[in-house]
Amino acid sequence: MATIEQLSNALINADRVGDIEAARALAAEISRMRGGSNRTSSEPPAPQPTEPQQADARDNWLGRADTFMRGAADTMSFGMADEIAAGGDALFNPLFGTGQDGGSLAERYDRNLKAQRTTDELDAKKRMAERLTGQILGAVGGGVGLARNGLSATTNAIKAGKGLAGVTKASAMEGAVLGGAQGFGSGEDIQGRLSGLGTGIFLGAGTGAALPAATTAIGGTVKGATAPLIAPFRPAAYTDKALRTYLQRSGKTPEQIADIMRSAADDGQPMYTLADAMGNAGQRALVPVTRTPNDARQEVTDFLIRRQLGQP
Repeated sequence: MATIEQLSNALINADRVGDIEAARALAAEISRMRGGSNRTSSEPPAPQPTEPQQADARDNWLGRADTFMRGAADTMSFGMADEIAAGGDALFNPLFGTGQDGGSLAERYDRNLKAQRTTDELDAKKRMAERLTGQILGAVGGGVGLARNGLSATTNAIKAGKGLAGVTKASAMEGAVLGGAQGFGSGEDIQGRLSGLGTGIFLGAGTGAALPAATTAIGGTVKGATAPLIAPFRPAAYTDKALRTYLQRSGKTPEQIADIMRSAADDGQPMYTLADAMGNAGQRALVPVTRTPNDARQEVTDFLIRRQLGQP
């Protein structure tokens, strides 16, 4: 089909040779084409048909429960749950028809891994609360498992009676290891895994270092508020727990405390108390006894005053 420029050249040539009929026909065609072009450019484009959106098959209670379980598995496996599930589906596909089909084990693994990660991405967007809750509880469950099996550096530091500085150091190291493992396992290629490893170590160490101080502060506040309410109903249990706590803080064993008390009695010092044998930890334990209302307050205060009588 001739263009407007070609028709214009033909119109000029027809005019030159005096062919009026041809010139009129060419002019009419040029006018028609220009009019059609203007109308086409001015008309808005016809709307394109949109494909209907597919319904989310996991948008139900069963899908939300599965999202929670997948989130827990993610942290308990240090981010390797998608690879583990893809490997299992690829391996058992020829026998049970699990997952995606493929001509080889590697092809089935790649297809299943892509499907697993697509599901995780969709869950993270549409069911974030369920997935995040599962990840948190999975991390807590994994930590409890490590502690029970003696693999938690933080728990071992607490059992060894280390102070806040020692527990904080152990917690930071443990957080760095666990965070690095989670970051590495969550990556999709070698570059992503190395990047996740560095980020996980940094965030894990920071979180681990902050937790002991925060837990101590919150625990102290809660215990201080609830102790006066609980102690009158369980005095023996509360006393035993308090003695264990202050004995641990003193850094002495029960045998050492008994030896100290025996030596004081042999030296004729009946006023020497268990609080004295515990050192600073025991002396600090007497402070709330003498400053807060309780049944032993007056007795302890009178004892401390009597044993200072006659002292310079």
